[in-house]
Amino acid sequence: MFDEPNAIAHPELVFGIAGPIGIDIDAISQTLTNALQAVDYKTINIRITDEIKDDDVTP
Repeated sequence: MFDEPNAIAHPELVFGIAGPIGIDIDAISQTLTNALQAVDYKTINIRITDEIKDDDVTP
């Protein structure tokens, strides 16, 4: 499948999903996760809003 000796069989992919309040982002994320896992990708979900909440940010 890969002709080059140093070709990466599964390169790193990064997806960003954003939407307005009320959109079922979890369903979209799960559908994408299922599709990627079907072709042997490992998925890691990171919620930026959760990361921001953990930071001590003062105005």
